[in-house]
Amino acid sequence: LPPAPLEIAPHLGDDLNDVLLRALTKPPSERYPSAGALVAALREVTDARTEAAQRETTLEQLETQAQKLLKDGEWLEAFDCCTRMMRLDPGRPATLEMLTAAKQGLDRQQAEEVKRRRLAELYQQGLQLLEEKNWEQAISALEEVVKGNPDFRDAQENLAQAHDELQRARRYDEAIAHAEAEDWAAACRAWVSVLRGRIGYRDGDAAKRLLDAVEGLLGRYEQASAALPLYDGLLVTIKKEDWAKTAELSEKLLQLKPGLGYPQAWLAHARAELERQQEQGQNRAVWEQDGKEMVCVPAGQFLYGDEKKEMELPEFWIDKTPVTNGEYARFVAAAGHEPPEHWKGDVPPQETADHPVTYVSWNDAAAYAEWAGKRLPTEEEWEKAARGSDGRKYPWGNDWQEGRCNTKETGIGATTPVGQYSPDGDSPYGCADVAGNVWEWMVSEHEKGGRVLRGGSWYSDANAVRCAFRSRLAPFASNDDVGFRCVSPVSLS
Repeated sequence: LPPAPLEIAPHLGDDLNDVLLRALTKPPSERYPSAGALVAALREVTDARTEAAQRETTLEQLETQAQKLLKDGEWLEAFDCCTRMMRLDPGRPATLEMLTAAKQGLDRQQAEEVKRRRLAELYQQGLQLLEEKNWEQAISALEEVVKGNPDFRDAQENLAQAHDELQRARRYDEAIAHAEAEDWAAACRAWVSVLRGRIGYRDGDAAKRLLDAVEGLLGRYEQASAALPLYDGLLVTIKKEDWAKTAELSEKLLQLKPGLGYPQAWLAHARAELERQQEQGQNRAVWEQDGKEMVCVPAGQFLYGDEKKEMELPEFWIDKTPVTNGEYARFVAAAGHEPPEHWKGDVPPQETADHPVTYVSWNDAAAYAEWAGKRLPTEEEWEKAARGSDGRKYPWGNDWQEGRCNTKETGIGATTPVGQYSPDGDSPYGCADVAGNVWEWMVSEHEKGGRVLRGGSWYSDANAVRCAFRSRLAPFASNDDVGFRCVSPVSLS
């Protein structure tokens, strides 16, 4: 068989090859019936080729146009262009890709339009709220606008205005509150802040209120000028513990300006001290023989020892403080008793005259008590005088507190003047130095021998100065941290 025309000339194409093969076929019945039919077939091929070429040209033009529209973000026009391309050639891959891109662009454009409309609505709502002076809700609306689009119209400027108005309104309310409390200095500061940049705020109301606050402040200064001498006088009377005068000056200050905190506190304290002095005056007396102040421990029950056993004692009187070197020196001189071993002769060191006497044995202490017409306390008497009736751990309460007595914790390492820690370290009945400073001799004998010591000393720790703590020492022994005080069962009321 002869070769097909397409094999000889591949550029002919399948359509023209088919026409030529039919024209050259051997069976007459299969060939074109006439030359006109052949011409018609050739014309169909050329017409089809012309149409295809025109379609391809149109597709190329549409594709170029669609690419430009996509690049320019003209999504609707690009989508329309791609739709026309799909009608011309549904299977063209580039057309499908561009159609998808155009559809996505349209979706984004529509979403942005919805967002823009929402922001526009919020913006208008924010402006309306500004007009209504509803600052907080205006801020909420405008903040959402700025968050969605920082460049949306003048939303940021309006938001700043809303914040400023809200802060100014709050300062206005604060200023009103300060003025109502007559805190004129704070009110003036608040009004100045309100008026900064807005001198006519609220139709001049803020400016008028500022003037009122200034007048109030001037009045306060006038009161302060009148009160200053009274304050100075109070400082003097408090330092002197002249509680009657303190109460008088405090009352004058409160008449000048009721409600002042410090004068109220001073007045209450002064009245309490006057009452305490009155009570103590009834429960205190001076023993004639040795001139020593004594306090009354009333009759009644109390809790004794670590086990807090209930006991009852009649009324008795006890020395407020341990016997001092100076007081013991008068006994030595009057009774011819041997002085403590560390004295130089019959006179104690001048610098320790008001310290508790030490280096005295139980026998020495008992001799002093007999000379004074008193006696040494029993354990039970001493403990009740030290802890009161409620069984407290220390004279001042149940918690250890440094600074209320002279113990090892202070680091002093020696005795201190009696009463130095009074009244903070006193017992409920007004006894001083019952915790620390010096151990004190009891009349009571210890079950293991010797005489009982109570109270602890400057050398003791916090545990040993508990009211219930016991120690002992031979009656003939003495030490640099052992002293005593006396009691009298005779009522001195």
